Amino acid sequence: MRGIEGVIRKRLSRLGHAARDYTDHVKEFYDKIIPVGLQVILYRWQQRSGGQKLHNRYILTDLGGVSFQHGLDAGKKGETDDITRLELDQHVFHCKQYDPTAPTFDQAADPLVITGTSVKQVKQGARCFVVV
Repeated sequence: MRGIEGVIRKRLSRLGHAARDYTDHVKEFYDKIIPVGLQVILYRWQQRSGGQKLHNRYILTDLGGVSFQHGLDAGKKGETDDITRLELDQHVFHCKQYDPTAPTFDQAADPLVITGTSVKQVKQGARCFVVV
């Protein structure tokens, strides 16, 4: 099975869900858009005491990355955000921060594994970290 690793950083209060309901909410949303045969592993991170702050949002792939300062949601009418392409050294740095084998942050919960049910096509072997 092909896989993509993802990173999710959300405050539960912003979602309006209790911790247990969060898992159900995320699975219900993502299993409809993830293609059949693709497995996504979502990691939830939190700031370590005295550690690097979690704020910026990233899409980090095996080909490069971009950062968003406010988020990936649609936002309200009139709200905008800047998307910045990461330089190679920034890309490598941020990929290391979110590497599950030696992360900069603490895990807030066990990784969530979602197997897709959508009939969309995706590129084989893709690796992508999405930090929201």
